[in-house]
Amino acid sequence: MENKFKLDMKKLIIIQTVTPDYRRNLFFYIKDKLGQSFELYGGERFFEKSLKSDPSIIFTKPLKNYFLFRRKFLFHTGMWHLITKNNIMILEINPRILSNWLILLIRKVFYRKTILWGHAWPRAGANSKTDRVRNMMRKLGDELIVYT
Repeated sequence: MENKFKLDMKKLIIIQTVTPDYRRNLFFYIKDKLGQSFELYGGERFFEKSLKSDPSIIFTKPLKNYFLFRRKFLFHTGMWHLITKNNIMILEINPRILSNWLILLIRKVFYRKTILWGHAWPRAGANSKTDRVRNMMRKLGDELIVYT
């Protein structure tokens, strides 16, 4: 019965700037539970160059990160073939990832479920000016997973 459920289920796609070692157990847990119904996409390095992907997460599909304006902004490639497909996509709620804005808009037009995850508020706090931008992003998503 469990295998039938996995076949009928939409794919869960997670798009990450990087797949670091501290998220390894989470990604392995999801992969164990969902099998082929889970795809993880990640790039090599984060905004801070010292944060990089864990090569032991061998099921990670490559994502190309293009950093702009001295690594202040980012645009992903390598996952655009998934954008309009009827799957569940999880994106980072980071307004500096420009491709996520475009993905959110396109998926909204096609009525595709998109979940955002990340810190509840920016580093400057809930009352910061940048939280207004983050709030616009929140409104484009269908659901939100927050952590601190």
